[in-house]
Amino acid sequence: MERLERLFAGLYPGEANPVKSVSDAQLASFLRRQQPRAGDALNAIHEAFADTTLTCRQRGLVGMADSILADYFTQAVFHPQLGECLRHACGGLMALALNDDGWLVRRRHPAGALLTRIAEVAQGWHPGNPRAAHIRDTLAGWLAGAADTAGTRKAVAQAEDWISRFHERRQRVTKRVKETESGLLEMRHARQHAVQALNRQVAGRDLPEFMAESLAQQWMSAFQRVLLNEGENSPVWLRLNRCFGLLLWTLQPEAAQAGQREKLQRVIGRLRNELREVLESAMPDDVERNDLLDSIQVAHLCQLHNRPMDLVRAPVVDRGAISAGTPADAGRDIPAEVQSLHPGRWFQVNATGERLQLLLRNDQSRQLVFVNQPGMRALEISFEAFAGRIGCGDAIAVPEPGPLAQWVSDSVETLFGAWCARRREPGEAVPGVSPTGGGAAILSR
Repeated sequence: MERLERLFAGLYPGEANPVKSVSDAQLASFLRRQQPRAGDALNAIHEAFADTTLTCRQRGLVGMADSILADYFTQAVFHPQLGECLRHACGGLMALALNDDGWLVRRRHPAGALLTRIAEVAQGWHPGNPRAAHIRDTLAGWLAGAADTAGTRKAVAQAEDWISRFHERRQRVTKRVKETESGLLEMRHARQHAVQALNRQVAGRDLPEFMAESLAQQWMSAFQRVLLNEGENSPVWLRLNRCFGLLLWTLQPEAAQAGQREKLQRVIGRLRNELREVLESAMPDDVERNDLLDSIQVAHLCQLHNRPMDLVRAPVVDRGAISAGTPADAGRDIPAEVQSLHPGRWFQVNATGERLQLLLRNDQSRQLVFVNQPGMRALEISFEAFAGRIGCGDAIAVPEPGPLAQWVSDSVETLFGAWCARRREPGEAVPGVSPTGGGAAILSR
């Protein structure tokens, strides 16, 4: 504190020995009672104590605390409405700065921990969220309770307990959202992959009517079910694709030609048991599966005995069922703006000011799912679309706030620079304060 006082004496020499002064206790009482807006505290004090003059120490401490708190709550981490509310609840902290062991000189003062907890909650605050007013008032209440060191410690304990319970409730909500959204994204990806696999194999082919009609229902469901249950790299998926490809060949007119008869018989014999085994897991409905297998057997008999079949051009399996924004090519490079994104990161949508936290990133479907502060689903968007929002500045990451001790150190450096600018020799030192490390030298542990 002595070093700060020397610095203030050099900055405000005319106020070193005021004719009529106000005590620290009176000043602190006024700040706690009136809760002047951070940034306007000195003006409020001058109006309330118009016939008195602050000492250079009081002027320096209150002005420094006033400026730091005003700047702290205008950081991007605080929504403007929340920051403005909290700036009106800083009277206790400004009063606390007058103490010889206040947060302006103690690096590990509990005020730093309190502001860190408040900023943690503020990251996701938006006035449109459910219970936004309650959360805003809770944060302001913690600040108002920091009227002295003991009160600040109590406010920190209250904040930690509240945040712990808040996170527990929120995690229950986000867990349900994540499970639901993960399932939906996996289903969409499976459908997309199944559509591609089917269309790739049937493209340009003529098929018996029963086979063409079964593509969008039985076969589509079978392909999707295997992808969901087994995965696209599983032996079952590879076997299903191979059997389906062979089945399509056996139903083509050229397969029934005399030169292909022996191969046709061999492939049909191989498919008879293998296809049934594959479809037992892919088509759990016994009636549906047996009807399809019976139709395939009849078609094979027609092929083996040169009996004509009515053929139709294989339809394209409808892509309209795939959700909008799902990329058709999952092999594309992930946009640079998305590569480093990980769940837990907060973003602000500039158009609305809404705060969204990334809950889920699904590289298969190339989709991002965001939740709001209460944990409810707020946005699902493709990699490409979100990269576009970042690129045009519509979505920006909410920055992490700096620790209070760093703000104090930076403020001291600014004041020290102002003091040096008043001296004829800019390098002349304030007694007890290093010209190169003034801010760090002021703070104690």
